[in-house]
Amino acid sequence: MKKIIFLFLCGFLLGEDVFLDLNSLMESDVPKYINDKKVYEAKCLKNDAESCWHLAFFYNTGKGTEVNYAEATKYYHKACNLKDGLSCLVLGDQYMLGKGVESNPQMAVKYAEKSCTLNYSEGCNVVGLEYESGNNVLKNIKKAKEYYKKACNLGYSEGCKNYARITN
Repeated sequence: MKKIIFLFLCGFLLGEDVFLDLNSLMESDVPKYINDKKVYEAKCLKNDAESCWHLAFFYNTGKGTEVNYAEATKYYHKACNLKDGLSCLVLGDQYMLGKGVESNPQMAVKYAEKSCTLNYSEGCNVVGLEYESGNNVLKNIKKAKEYYKKACNLGYSEGCKNYARITN
């Protein structure tokens, strides 16, 4: 599930709205989400990062609850602080798009970098894209290569492709 959600993140640092329609991913599971939300709330209160991520997803997509970007951002923030790399990356997306928080591209990059620090490979690739393009950070091809290489070393094939592309 988390891998699917990454697909909609690729465009956020490039300032494009190229996201998947997350609401269509599991329409048949809506009743399940209502019950799951209660379970995840209890577990998140006990600092279970994955449960906090699920709550954030529910609020971000309206699964089992009303869409509430501020609540989604709150739970992504908590999960990120609990060292969930995907949550850090999605939190960056919230900051890039101003969903539940004021738009802040520098904070978006900061959270993508934190995602990479937590060895979330897609976060490393996203930061590489930022440094390669010069969006929201000073363009730095050397840093882009480092981030792409880390993404590749963590098993992310797009990171490998990007590393090979800018190394040649």
